[in-house]
Amino acid sequence: MRPGCAVALVLLRPALLALALVLIPTGDAVADAETISAVGVAGVFDSSRSTQTRLEHHFQDELLPGIRPFVAFGVAGDSAYHFGAGLGWRREMGTDWRILIGSGPAIYRRHRGFDLGNEVEFFSFLEVDRQIARGHWLGLRVAHASNASIGSRNPGREMLGIAYTRAWRETR
Repeated sequence: MRPGCAVALVLLRPALLALALVLIPTGDAVADAETISAVGVAGVFDSSRSTQTRLEHHFQDELLPGIRPFVAFGVAGDSAYHFGAGLGWRREMGTDWRILIGSGPAIYRRHRGFDLGNEVEFFSFLEVDRQIARGHWLGLRVAHASNASIGSRNPGREMLGIAYTRAWRETR
């Protein structure tokens, strides 16, 4: 790992932890938060593919109209995993459809998994959902992981999957 990347990683870990601790609500402070489970295939355009599972929690409180923070954890079938946080933008399209776009940094551990070129990666996604019941959504997600060229190499990786969202209505 390059020295600059090591410094970025040392600074990013506490920042992600602090962000998660600040954003995690206490008591019953959340209304309409959402948990998203996504399952799919990583390496859609590569010769080497693996399964990908990702769990996200999107917080209720908006930082700007339509923009909410989230935390995420993902595991690949080739034993790679990542933990990160970011911002998601949601746009309702009628009563049953919506679009969700999100991005944020993550710590990536390769183990035997695909070499993304760095331990600091950025995960971005586009998701189109249809409401299947009140508070339940099913969608198609396209995602990309990349180190934004802060590593010596930046192969990036695309993912395609199905996402299930559960809204959690709680009182304040």
